[in-house]
Amino acid sequence: MITSQSKKDEYSIELTDRDFKDGGLNRPSFIRVSHIFTVDKRIILYSIGKLKQEKINEVMDKICEILTERS
Repeated sequence: MITSQSKKDEYSIELTDRDFKDGGLNRPSFIRVSHIFTVDKRIILYSIGKLKQEKINEVMDKICEILTERS
């Protein structure tokens, strides 16, 4: 889940234009890794860009951290 609402907590990762290799956002936002859901690709209207691999790795590490601490 990505939100522009400032909800900085231990499960949020800040997302800025510097984190994109293509495209970007209108304002700084937060990836809420504790809010995971699936989306059918047929309901996606458009893409805002592509994240850099470093940001993807940061998100994956945080998800693994959450799963490890809760198990």
